[in-house]
Amino acid sequence: MNRDHCNNSLDIVGVYENRYENGVKNYLTINSDGTFEQIYTKNKTTKKNKGKWVFFEKSCSVRFDTLRLLHELPTQEIESSFEGMIGLFRNNNILFYEDMPKQYNYYRKK
Repeated sequence: MNRDHCNNSLDIVGVYENRYENGVKNYLTINSDGTFEQIYTKNKTTKKNKGKWVFFEKSCSVRFDTLRLLHELPTQEIESSFEGMIGLFRNNNILFYEDMPKQYNYYRKK
């Protein structure tokens, strides 16, 4: 399998899933036109968000202009927005904190 210098075998365009909460659908769709959409569904609650993204191939980084954390975190964690935060596109996943808990990361949906 061919991989790039970021260890990706797939293009960044696609659907990713955040796996923080069991039984919840939390998807990030990255479109080829430079836009993205987030959809979070838990029971009867649905939250949506849209924005733009830019991928910097040399550094394996991706920047989202309005990416948001749509699920609730424990009260000791206060971050609720990714706006302007840089993620890494590695191993076909989008990681914000490689060594931190998975509530921030998006994994390629197969």
